[in-house]
Parts: sequence; structure tokens; C-alpha cells
Amino acid sequence: MLRLMGFLFGSAAVLVALLVFADVPALAPYRHFVEEGASMLLHRLRTAPGSRASLEAPPQPAPRSEPRPPPTPPPKPQAGPDTARPGRETVAEAPPEPPPPRLEMPPPQPRWHVFWNPFRSEFSANGFAERLQQSTGMDFRVTRVGPGRYEVAFAYLDEAERESRLSRISAATGLHLEERGP
Repeated sequence: MLRLMGFLFGSAAVLVALLVFADVPALAPYRHFVEEGASMLLHRLRTAPGSRASLEAPPQPAPRSEPRPPPTPPPKPQAGPDTARPGRETVAEAPPEPPPPRLEMPPPQPRWHVFWNPFRSEFSANGFAERLQQSTGMDFRVTRVGPGRYEVAFAYLDEAERESRLSRISAATGLHLEERGP
């Protein structure tokens, strides 16, 4: 029970210290309540009979923070010369509409073509991809498709690019690459 009370008192002391000394904008509305309460507590402690502070100096009043004025409403539109005539209604002109946002087409997402049998080791697949990258200048990616199954693939945007990359790999390495189904 004593530990619980100590925890609560300590938490309250930390909260009061944060409210009084820290400049946290979210806590600003509550700061004057804490400052008034703290100053009243200090005043009571100083003026308590037999306290040393009550004998030395009179208490100083705590500075009061003034309440904030309410926010001002936006200005009303002024009437033009046409509104002075009877029978005419005031019609506020609408602000010009912003132009519609331009819809930009996102770049096409590349598809990946697996062109070799899966490897059993990630180390072997990475070595194969690195060697092909050095000889062709193309980017390759190794993906894990299951336990002990790693595939090497390259990116392409359309069929013409895929065929071009396959022929480039064949020319650089001498490998005969067969078409595989999806």
C-alpha cells in the first residue's frame, strides 16, 4: 500500500513539474490552474503558524494569466453597389474553382521472368545471378519460392523487351534458353 501511494505521489509530482516547468503547447490551457494551485500551496506553507517563511517575508501574489479572447469570426463580405437597390438579393461570388488535378499515369510496373531451373541453395542462385549481371549488364533478382528453392529472374515491361533480354543472355553466355510456360 505504501509503494502504491509513493508511486501515485511521485507521478503527480512529475506531472505538476511538467505542467509548471516544461513548455508543452498541448498543456498550456491547464498551466494556470497548476500555477495557481502551487502558489496557493506555497502561500499556505509560508503563512502557517510557526513556519520560518511566515516570519521572514510576506507572500507574493502569483502572477495571473489572463484568459484568451474568443477567436474572431471571419469578416462578412461587403455589399456592392447593386445591393443598395430594393428587390435585389445579395449573391456572393464564388471563388474561382481550382483546376482539376492532373492525372499522371504511373510508370508501368515491370514483370519478372524466371529463365532457369530453381537452385537448391541461395548461395548458388546469388552466384549465378551475379555472374550473369557481370556478363550481360542486366539486373537480376533471386527469390525464394519454397524451402530449398531459389529462382533467378529478370525484369521486363513488354514481350519485345523480354525476347531481347533472353537473346542477350544467350549471346553473352552461350546458354540455350528454352521458353517455359508461366
